[in-house]
Amino acid sequence: MKQTSAMHVACNIDRNYVKYCAVMLTSLLENNRRHPIHVHVISSPLEPNDEDVLRSIVEDKYGKKISFHFPPSTILEDCRTDETSHISLATYYRLFLTSILPPEVRKVIYLDCDLIVNGDISEFWNMDISDVSLGCVEDMWSQRPGNYVQLHYDRKYS
Repeated sequence: MKQTSAMHVACNIDRNYVKYCAVMLTSLLENNRRHPIHVHVISSPLEPNDEDVLRSIVEDKYGKKISFHFPPSTILEDCRTDETSHISLATYYRLFLTSILPPEVRKVIYLDCDLIVNGDISEFWNMDISDVSLGCVEDMWSQRPGNYVQLHYDRKYS
């Protein structure tokens, strides 16, 4: 089935994840060449050359659209990270997609930058989720006991 409107794909990064984002976007776009895709990169401000790297992949190499969104730092003021964690504050941007993305974006696929897309995402995009707030795929690490302790979340709710 030919996609007529763009599939919106979002990712969030900080400057340490630009190269990983470049790899993920290359795998996404290489495997979805026939679909219109609009990539939304959500980040704290990036260096112009970092934006250029991602723009050259998305626009120049694949002819797709990319938008950069730099939300105000106040959006993360109540968010915390463990100092020993590999997770940065930028990780929380995904929780605020509806506040960050333009209102005309009614549906979006969020992709982590540490993955490789190895196929067509249109079937996933075309799933009817109109009767729910969120469709998701469980992360392979989600059942780690330490996650429940860190989040103060009772495992019986998983």
